[in-house]
Amino acid sequence: DRREDLDQPADLVAIMPTKADGYQRWRTWWNEISVRPDATNQQLADDFDTSKRTVQRIRAVGAAGLLDSPHPPHGRRLRLAAANAVPHPDLTP
Repeated sequence: DRREDLDQPADLVAIMPTKADGYQRWRTWWNEISVRPDATNQQLADDFDTSKRTVQRIRAVGAAGLLDSPHPPHGRRLRLAAANAVPHPDLTP
């Protein structure tokens, strides 16, 4: 199932890194992506030495405000929210 538009919180939560180092890497990349809105996903992927799909995911999660906090949301809460689609305060931008 290929999704072009991830606009459901549970979909976004399911693709977020839950470990601090991965979350911080995404935050760093999101900061760079947000100041380069005209850069293509492929250009950014090449610059970050990652996949185009990862850049697409970071754009979706970042645009939703889920990378604003300096601390990653708690992994268990993320898994529960993703599983039952119940909004959680940690996930509300």
